[in-house]
Amino acid sequence: MTGPVDMAGGGVPESPYSDATLSEAEMDALVATIQSTTQTSSREISADGRLRDVVKYDLVNARGAGEGRLPTLDIVHERFSGLVSELLGRLTAVKVNVRPETAVILKFAECGAALPNPYVMQVLELGGLRGAALLGIAPGLLFHLIDVLLGGAANKVVDASAILSQRGLTGVEKRLFAHIVRLLGTELAHAWDGVAAVSIRPVRAESEPKHAAIFEPSEMVVHAAFHVEMPGCQGDFRIIIPQSALRPVEKKLSSGLVESGADNVEDWEGVIADVLTEVPVQCTAELGHTQMSLGDLLRLQVGSVIRLDRDPESEITVFVEGAPKFTGAISVHVGNFAVTIGQQLSPREQGDGKSAAEGSPRGGPASDAPSDHRTDTDSNPTGTPRASGDRSRPTSPKEVRS
Repeated sequence: MTGPVDMAGGGVPESPYSDATLSEAEMDALVATIQSTTQTSSREISADGRLRDVVKYDLVNARGAGEGRLPTLDIVHERFSGLVSELLGRLTAVKVNVRPETAVILKFAECGAALPNPYVMQVLELGGLRGAALLGIAPGLLFHLIDVLLGGAANKVVDASAILSQRGLTGVEKRLFAHIVRLLGTELAHAWDGVAAVSIRPVRAESEPKHAAIFEPSEMVVHAAFHVEMPGCQGDFRIIIPQSALRPVEKKLSSGLVESGADNVEDWEGVIADVLTEVPVQCTAELGHTQMSLGDLLRLQVGSVIRLDRDPESEITVFVEGAPKFTGAISVHVGNFAVTIGQQLSPREQGDGKSAAEGSPRGGPASDAPSDHRTDTDSNPTGTPRASGDRSRPTSPKEVRS
Protein backbone atom coordinates (compact mmCIF):
# COMPACT_ATOMS: atom_id res chain seq x y z
CA MET A 1 0.00 0.00 0.00
CA THR A 2 1.27 3.44 -0.86
CA GLY A 3 1.18 6.39 1.47
CA PRO A 4 -0.70 9.67 1.02
CA VAL A 5 0.20 11.79 -1.97
CA ASP A 6 1.13 15.43 -1.56
CA MET A 7 -1.25 17.21 -3.95
CA ALA A 8 -0.21 20.64 -2.82
CA GLY A 9 3.09 20.34 -4.55
CA GLY A 10 1.34 19.70 -7.83
CA GLY A 11 2.52 16.12 -8.06
CA VAL A 12 0.74 13.43 -10.10
CA PRO A 13 -0.18 10.25 -8.24
CA GLU A 14 2.03 7.41 -9.35
CA SER A 15 0.30 4.26 -10.63
CA PRO A 16 1.35 1.07 -8.92
CA TYR A 17 1.58 -0.48 -12.45
CA SER A 18 3.51 2.35 -14.13
CA ASP A 19 6.68 0.31 -14.32
CA ALA A 20 4.99 -3.06 -14.73
CA THR A 21 5.46 -4.97 -17.98
CA LEU A 22 3.94 -8.26 -19.16
CA SER A 23 6.19 -11.14 -19.80
CA GLU A 24 5.89 -13.38 -22.85
CA ALA A 25 4.23 -16.08 -20.79
CA GLU A 26 1.69 -13.61 -19.43
CA MET A 27 0.88 -12.38 -22.96
CA ASP A 28 0.30 -15.94 -24.16
CA ALA A 29 -1.97 -16.62 -21.22
CA LEU A 30 -3.98 -13.46 -21.93
CA VAL A 31 -4.43 -14.32 -25.63
CA ALA A 32 -5.43 -17.88 -24.75
CA THR A 33 -8.01 -16.58 -22.29
CA ILE A 34 -9.54 -14.25 -24.93
CA GLN A 35 -9.70 -17.01 -27.53
CA SER A 36 -11.25 -19.50 -25.13
CA THR A 37 -14.04 -17.12 -24.13
CA THR A 38 -15.04 -15.87 -27.61
CA GLN A 39 -17.73 -18.57 -27.90
CA THR A 40 -19.18 -18.10 -24.41
CA SER A 41 -22.31 -16.13 -23.66
CA SER A 42 -22.62 -13.49 -20.98
CA ARG A 43 -25.71 -13.03 -18.87
CA GLU A 44 -27.21 -10.09 -17.11
CA ILE A 45 -30.18 -9.56 -14.83
CA SER A 46 -33.17 -8.12 -16.67
CA ALA A 47 -35.78 -5.74 -15.26
CA ASP A 48 -37.98 -8.63 -14.12
CA GLY A 49 -35.12 -10.13 -12.14
CA ARG A 50 -34.42 -13.00 -14.55
CA LEU A 51 -31.14 -13.84 -16.22
CA ARG A 52 -31.00 -13.31 -19.97
CA ASP A 53 -28.24 -13.94 -22.47
CA VAL A 54 -26.36 -10.99 -23.90
CA VAL A 55 -26.17 -11.18 -27.68
CA LYS A 56 -22.57 -11.25 -28.90
CA TYR A 57 -21.42 -8.99 -31.71
CA ASP A 58 -18.87 -10.37 -34.14
CA LEU A 59 -16.55 -7.49 -35.01
CA VAL A 60 -14.79 -9.50 -37.70
CA ASN A 61 -17.67 -10.97 -39.68
CA ALA A 62 -20.37 -8.41 -38.89
CA ARG A 63 -22.00 -6.67 -41.85
CA GLY A 64 -23.49 -3.22 -42.08
CA ALA A 65 -26.61 -2.41 -40.14
CA GLY A 66 -28.81 -2.06 -43.21
CA GLU A 67 -27.19 -4.81 -45.23
CA GLY A 68 -28.98 -8.14 -45.32
CA ARG A 69 -32.48 -6.70 -44.95
CA LEU A 70 -34.23 -6.88 -48.31
CA PRO A 71 -37.96 -6.41 -47.69
CA THR A 72 -38.80 -6.19 -51.38
CA LEU A 73 -37.12 -9.53 -51.98
CA ASP A 74 -39.37 -11.06 -49.32
CA ILE A 75 -42.38 -9.64 -51.18
CA VAL A 76 -41.10 -11.15 -54.42
CA HIS A 77 -40.67 -14.53 -52.74
CA GLU A 78 -44.18 -14.37 -51.27
CA ARG A 79 -45.50 -13.72 -54.75
CA PHE A 80 -43.33 -16.51 -56.15
CA SER A 81 -44.63 -18.96 -53.53
CA GLY A 82 -48.22 -18.36 -54.55
CA LEU A 83 -47.40 -18.84 -58.23
CA VAL A 84 -45.48 -22.07 -57.53
CA SER A 85 -48.38 -23.37 -55.42
CA GLU A 86 -50.70 -22.94 -58.41
CA LEU A 87 -48.12 -24.44 -60.79
CA LEU A 88 -47.52 -27.58 -58.73
CA GLY A 89 -51.24 -27.88 -58.10
CA ARG A 90 -51.86 -28.01 -61.85
CA LEU A 91 -49.09 -30.57 -62.34
CA THR A 92 -50.14 -32.90 -59.53
CA ALA A 93 -53.91 -32.25 -59.45
CA VAL A 94 -53.76 -31.91 -55.66
CA LYS A 95 -53.62 -28.99 -53.27
CA VAL A 96 -50.06 -27.74 -52.80
CA ASN A 97 -48.87 -25.26 -50.20
CA VAL A 98 -45.56 -23.46 -50.73
CA ARG A 99 -44.28 -21.43 -47.78
CA PRO A 100 -41.26 -19.11 -48.16
CA GLU A 101 -38.64 -18.48 -45.51
CA THR A 102 -36.99 -15.12 -45.01
CA ALA A 103 -34.08 -14.65 -47.40
CA VAL A 104 -30.71 -14.39 -45.67
CA ILE A 105 -27.31 -13.15 -46.81
CA LEU A 106 -24.35 -15.27 -45.81
CA LYS A 107 -21.10 -16.67 -47.08
CA PHE A 108 -21.34 -19.40 -49.69
CA ALA A 109 -19.29 -21.71 -47.48
CA GLU A 110 -21.89 -21.36 -44.72
CA CYS A 111 -24.69 -21.89 -47.22
CA GLY A 112 -23.08 -25.03 -48.63
CA ALA A 113 -22.45 -26.45 -45.18
CA ALA A 114 -26.17 -26.15 -44.37
CA LEU A 115 -27.27 -28.15 -47.43
CA PRO A 116 -28.11 -31.82 -46.87
CA ASN A 117 -26.31 -34.50 -48.83
CA PRO A 118 -27.50 -35.75 -51.23
CA TYR A 119 -29.31 -32.67 -52.50
CA VAL A 120 -30.04 -32.15 -56.19
CA MET A 121 -28.62 -28.89 -57.56
CA GLN A 122 -29.16 -27.15 -60.87
CA VAL A 123 -26.59 -24.63 -62.08
CA LEU A 124 -28.41 -21.69 -63.67
CA GLU A 125 -27.56 -18.93 -66.06
CA LEU A 126 -29.07 -15.79 -64.58
CA GLY A 127 -30.67 -13.43 -67.06
CA GLY A 128 -31.64 -9.85 -66.33
CA LEU A 129 -29.14 -9.68 -63.48
CA ARG A 130 -25.46 -10.64 -63.59
CA GLY A 131 -23.70 -13.96 -63.20
CA ALA A 132 -24.97 -17.43 -62.37
CA ALA A 133 -27.21 -18.89 -59.70
CA LEU A 134 -28.13 -22.21 -58.11
CA LEU A 135 -31.45 -23.94 -57.56
CA GLY A 136 -31.52 -26.91 -55.22
CA ILE A 137 -34.40 -29.26 -54.52
CA ALA A 138 -34.87 -32.04 -52.00
CA PRO A 139 -34.48 -35.46 -53.68
CA GLY A 140 -37.81 -36.75 -52.37
CA LEU A 141 -39.70 -33.77 -53.76
CA LEU A 142 -37.93 -33.98 -57.12
CA PHE A 143 -38.58 -37.70 -57.54
CA HIS A 144 -42.21 -37.20 -56.54
CA LEU A 145 -42.70 -34.53 -59.22
CA ILE A 146 -40.90 -36.64 -61.83
CA ASP A 147 -43.11 -39.60 -60.95
CA VAL A 148 -46.23 -37.47 -61.38
CA LEU A 149 -45.01 -36.06 -64.71
CA LEU A 150 -44.49 -39.63 -65.97
CA GLY A 151 -48.01 -40.65 -64.96
CA GLY A 152 -47.26 -42.23 -61.60
CA ALA A 153 -49.38 -42.08 -58.46
CA ALA A 154 -49.34 -38.74 -56.67
CA ASN A 155 -49.13 -40.42 -53.23
CA LYS A 156 -46.28 -42.82 -53.96
CA VAL A 157 -43.32 -42.53 -51.57
CA VAL A 158 -39.78 -43.47 -52.67
CA ASP A 159 -36.42 -43.43 -50.89
CA ALA A 160 -34.88 -40.81 -53.15
CA SER A 161 -31.76 -40.32 -51.03
CA ALA A 162 -30.85 -43.99 -51.30
CA ILE A 163 -31.45 -43.96 -55.06
CA LEU A 164 -29.22 -40.92 -55.56
CA SER A 165 -26.50 -42.41 -53.36
CA GLN A 166 -26.46 -45.56 -55.48
CA ARG A 167 -26.70 -44.27 -59.06
CA GLY A 168 -27.15 -40.49 -59.15
CA LEU A 169 -29.46 -38.92 -61.73
CA THR A 170 -30.22 -40.60 -65.04
CA GLY A 171 -30.32 -38.68 -68.31
CA VAL A 172 -34.12 -38.71 -68.38
CA GLU A 173 -34.30 -37.46 -64.79
CA LYS A 174 -31.88 -34.64 -65.59
CA ARG A 175 -34.00 -33.54 -68.55
CA LEU A 176 -37.18 -33.66 -66.48
CA PHE A 177 -35.42 -31.73 -63.71
CA ALA A 178 -34.44 -29.07 -66.27
CA HIS A 179 -38.07 -28.98 -67.45
CA ILE A 180 -39.30 -28.38 -63.89
CA VAL A 181 -36.68 -25.65 -63.45
CA ARG A 182 -37.86 -23.92 -66.62
CA LEU A 183 -41.43 -23.98 -65.31
CA LEU A 184 -40.24 -22.48 -62.03
CA GLY A 185 -38.26 -19.90 -64.01
CA THR A 186 -41.41 -18.74 -65.76
CA GLU A 187 -43.14 -18.17 -62.43
CA LEU A 188 -40.01 -16.51 -61.03
CA ALA A 189 -40.03 -14.03 -63.90
CA HIS A 190 -43.65 -13.16 -63.08
CA ALA A 191 -42.78 -12.76 -59.39
CA TRP A 192 -39.93 -10.35 -60.21
CA ASP A 193 -42.14 -8.27 -62.50
CA GLY A 194 -41.95 -4.65 -61.38
CA VAL A 195 -38.50 -5.09 -59.84
CA ALA A 196 -36.30 -6.50 -62.60
CA ALA A 197 -36.57 -8.60 -65.75
CA VAL A 198 -35.22 -11.83 -64.26
CA SER A 199 -34.93 -15.15 -66.09
CA ILE A 200 -33.10 -18.40 -65.44
CA ARG A 201 -31.79 -21.05 -67.82
CA PRO A 202 -30.73 -24.51 -66.60
CA VAL A 203 -27.12 -25.38 -67.43
CA ARG A 204 -26.35 -28.66 -65.67
CA ALA A 205 -27.66 -30.81 -62.83
CA GLU A 206 -25.63 -32.28 -59.97
CA SER A 207 -26.72 -34.79 -57.32
CA GLU A 208 -24.08 -33.63 -54.82
CA PRO A 209 -23.84 -29.99 -53.66
CA LYS A 210 -20.02 -29.99 -53.72
CA HIS A 211 -20.07 -30.49 -57.48
CA ALA A 212 -22.16 -27.33 -57.89
CA ALA A 213 -19.75 -25.07 -55.94
CA ILE A 214 -19.57 -22.29 -58.54
CA PHE A 215 -18.86 -19.50 -56.03
CA GLU A 216 -15.88 -18.77 -53.84
CA PRO A 217 -16.34 -19.91 -50.21
CA SER A 218 -16.06 -16.30 -48.98
CA GLU A 219 -18.47 -14.86 -51.59
CA MET A 220 -21.67 -13.45 -50.12
CA VAL A 221 -24.86 -15.01 -51.49
CA VAL A 222 -28.60 -14.56 -50.97
CA HIS A 223 -30.16 -17.81 -49.80
CA ALA A 224 -33.93 -18.25 -50.16
CA ALA A 225 -35.67 -21.45 -49.06
CA PHE A 226 -39.23 -22.55 -49.88
CA HIS A 227 -41.02 -25.36 -48.04
CA VAL A 228 -43.46 -27.43 -50.11
CA GLU A 229 -46.29 -29.50 -48.65
CA MET A 230 -48.62 -31.76 -50.65
CA PRO A 231 -50.46 -35.03 -50.03
CA GLY A 232 -47.93 -37.85 -49.89
CA CYS A 233 -44.85 -35.66 -50.02
CA GLN A 234 -43.15 -32.67 -48.50
CA GLY A 235 -39.77 -31.09 -49.05
CA ASP A 236 -38.06 -27.86 -49.93
CA PHE A 237 -36.23 -26.12 -52.71
CA ARG A 238 -33.73 -23.27 -52.49
CA ILE A 239 -32.50 -20.50 -54.72
CA ILE A 240 -28.97 -19.17 -54.20
CA ILE A 241 -28.04 -15.91 -55.94
CA PRO A 242 -24.74 -14.04 -55.46
CA GLN A 243 -25.21 -10.74 -53.70
CA SER A 244 -23.17 -9.03 -56.39
CA ALA A 245 -25.83 -9.94 -58.96
CA LEU A 246 -28.40 -7.92 -57.01
CA ARG A 247 -26.35 -4.72 -56.94
CA PRO A 248 -28.22 -3.09 -59.86
CA VAL A 249 -31.55 -3.46 -58.03
CA GLU A 250 -30.30 -3.21 -54.45
CA LYS A 251 -32.15 0.05 -53.82
CA LYS A 252 -35.42 -1.42 -55.02
CA LEU A 253 -34.93 -4.51 -52.89
CA SER A 254 -34.28 -2.37 -49.81
CA SER A 255 -37.22 -0.01 -50.37
CA GLY A 256 -39.99 -2.50 -49.61
CA LEU A 257 -42.04 -1.27 -52.59
CA VAL A 258 -42.90 -3.16 -55.77
CA GLU A 259 -44.14 -1.43 -58.90
CA SER A 260 -47.50 -2.96 -59.78
CA GLY A 261 -47.52 -1.82 -63.39
CA ALA A 262 -51.24 -1.07 -63.15
CA ASP A 263 -50.84 2.14 -65.15
CA ASN A 264 -49.50 0.29 -68.17
CA VAL A 265 -52.92 -0.12 -69.79
CA GLU A 266 -51.59 -0.92 -73.25
CA ASP A 267 -49.89 -4.10 -72.06
CA TRP A 268 -53.08 -5.29 -70.40
CA GLU A 269 -55.15 -4.47 -73.47
CA GLY A 270 -52.89 -6.61 -75.61
CA VAL A 271 -53.01 -9.54 -73.20
CA ILE A 272 -56.79 -9.36 -72.83
CA ALA A 273 -57.26 -9.06 -76.59
CA ASP A 274 -55.11 -12.14 -77.20
CA VAL A 275 -57.10 -14.13 -74.66
CA LEU A 276 -60.49 -13.01 -76.00
CA THR A 277 -59.64 -13.99 -79.56
CA GLU A 278 -59.38 -17.62 -78.43
CA VAL A 279 -62.74 -17.68 -76.61
CA PRO A 280 -65.34 -19.75 -78.53
CA VAL A 281 -68.77 -18.16 -78.96
CA GLN A 282 -72.04 -19.53 -80.31
CA CYS A 283 -73.59 -17.76 -83.29
CA THR A 284 -77.22 -18.35 -84.26
CA ALA A 285 -78.98 -17.14 -87.41
CA GLU A 286 -82.75 -16.85 -86.98
CA LEU A 287 -84.53 -17.53 -90.26
CA GLY A 288 -87.94 -16.82 -88.78
CA HIS A 289 -90.39 -17.92 -86.14
CA THR A 290 -94.04 -18.87 -85.69
CA GLN A 291 -96.48 -20.22 -83.12
CA MET A 292 -98.59 -23.34 -83.16
CA SER A 293 -100.77 -25.28 -80.80
CA LEU A 294 -99.56 -28.35 -79.00
CA GLY A 295 -101.94 -30.48 -81.07
CA ASP A 296 -100.49 -29.13 -84.33
CA LEU A 297 -97.00 -29.78 -83.02
CA LEU A 298 -97.83 -33.41 -82.24
CA ARG A 299 -99.26 -33.92 -85.73
CA LEU A 300 -96.04 -32.86 -87.48
CA GLN A 301 -94.51 -35.58 -89.63
CA VAL A 302 -91.62 -35.98 -92.01
CA GLY A 303 -92.26 -33.66 -94.96
CA SER A 304 -94.52 -31.26 -93.09
CA VAL A 305 -94.10 -27.61 -94.01
CA ILE A 306 -93.94 -24.94 -91.34
CA ARG A 307 -94.73 -21.43 -92.46
CA LEU A 308 -92.54 -18.74 -90.94
CA ASP A 309 -93.20 -15.04 -90.54
CA ARG A 310 -90.64 -13.94 -93.16
CA ASP A 311 -90.17 -14.35 -96.86
CA PRO A 312 -86.86 -15.78 -98.19
CA GLU A 313 -85.67 -12.36 -99.38
CA SER A 314 -86.04 -10.51 -96.08
CA GLU A 315 -83.16 -9.82 -93.73
CA ILE A 316 -82.52 -12.19 -90.86
CA THR A 317 -80.97 -11.58 -87.46
CA VAL A 318 -77.66 -13.05 -86.32
CA PHE A 319 -77.34 -13.66 -82.58
CA VAL A 320 -74.04 -14.02 -80.70
CA GLU A 321 -74.47 -15.89 -77.41
CA GLY A 322 -78.20 -15.17 -77.53
CA ALA A 323 -77.81 -11.40 -78.08
CA PRO A 324 -78.74 -9.80 -81.45
CA LYS A 325 -75.60 -8.37 -83.08
CA PHE A 326 -75.92 -8.31 -86.89
CA THR A 327 -78.34 -8.42 -89.76
CA GLY A 328 -77.78 -10.97 -92.46
CA ALA A 329 -79.04 -12.52 -95.67
CA ILE A 330 -79.47 -16.17 -96.63
CA SER A 331 -76.93 -17.29 -99.20
CA VAL A 332 -75.01 -20.33 -100.43
CA HIS A 333 -71.28 -20.87 -99.98
CA VAL A 334 -69.37 -23.83 -101.43
CA GLY A 335 -72.59 -25.78 -101.79
CA ASN A 336 -73.73 -25.13 -98.21
CA PHE A 337 -76.42 -22.86 -96.86
CA ALA A 338 -74.77 -19.78 -95.37
CA VAL A 339 -75.52 -16.35 -93.96
CA THR A 340 -73.93 -13.20 -95.32
CA ILE A 341 -73.34 -10.71 -92.51
CA GLY A 342 -74.90 -7.34 -93.20
CA GLN A 343 -74.85 -4.43 -90.77
CA GLN A 344 -74.11 -4.37 -87.08
CA LEU A 345 -77.12 -3.53 -84.97
CA SER A 346 -77.07 -0.29 -83.04
CA PRO A 347 -76.38 -0.38 -79.28
CA ARG A 348 -80.07 0.44 -78.65
CA GLU A 349 -81.23 -2.48 -80.78
CA GLN A 350 -78.72 -4.77 -79.13
CA GLY A 351 -79.69 -3.63 -75.65
CA ASP A 352 -83.42 -3.91 -76.34
CA GLY A 353 -82.99 -7.23 -78.12
CA LYS A 354 -84.71 -5.92 -81.27
CA SER A 355 -83.92 -7.11 -84.74
CA ALA A 356 -83.21 -4.64 -87.50
CA ALA A 357 -85.50 -6.63 -89.80
CA GLU A 358 -88.51 -6.38 -87.49
CA GLY A 359 -89.51 -4.26 -84.54
CA SER A 360 -91.04 -6.98 -82.39
CA PRO A 361 -89.42 -7.22 -78.94
CA ARG A 362 -87.63 -10.37 -77.96
CA GLY A 363 -84.99 -11.39 -75.46
CA GLY A 364 -83.04 -13.59 -77.87
CA PRO A 365 -83.91 -15.83 -80.76
CA ALA A 366 -87.27 -16.72 -79.19
CA SER A 367 -90.32 -14.49 -79.51
CA ASP A 368 -93.36 -14.22 -77.27
CA ALA A 369 -95.37 -12.08 -79.69
CA PRO A 370 -98.59 -13.71 -80.98
CA SER A 371 -98.72 -14.65 -84.62
CA ASP A 372 -101.58 -15.60 -86.93
CA HIS A 373 -99.42 -17.83 -89.11
CA ARG A 374 -100.42 -21.45 -88.80
CA THR A 375 -98.88 -24.73 -89.88
CA ASP A 376 -99.69 -26.44 -93.18
CA THR A 377 -98.98 -30.13 -93.65
CA ASP A 378 -98.82 -32.15 -96.85
CA SER A 379 -101.18 -35.04 -97.47
CA ASN A 380 -99.84 -38.41 -96.42
CA PRO A 381 -100.79 -42.05 -97.11
CA THR A 382 -102.13 -42.59 -93.63
CA GLY A 383 -104.86 -40.06 -94.17
CA THR A 384 -103.88 -37.83 -91.30
CA PRO A 385 -105.82 -34.58 -91.70
CA ARG A 386 -104.02 -31.34 -92.32
CA ALA A 387 -103.27 -29.11 -89.35
CA SER A 388 -105.96 -26.48 -89.32
CA GLY A 389 -106.40 -23.18 -87.63
CA ASP A 390 -109.40 -24.37 -85.69
CA ARG A 391 -109.35 -22.68 -82.30
CA SER A 392 -112.55 -24.26 -80.96
CA ARG A 393 -110.64 -26.70 -78.78
CA PRO A 394 -108.27 -25.64 -75.97
CA THR A 395 -104.68 -25.66 -77.13
CA SER A 396 -101.35 -24.69 -75.72
CA PRO A 397 -99.49 -22.42 -78.13
CA LYS A 398 -95.88 -23.44 -78.71
CA GLU A 399 -93.26 -21.52 -80.65
CA VAL A 400 -91.31 -23.11 -83.46
CA ARG A 401 -88.11 -21.54 -84.72
CA SER A 402 -86.00 -22.41 -87.73
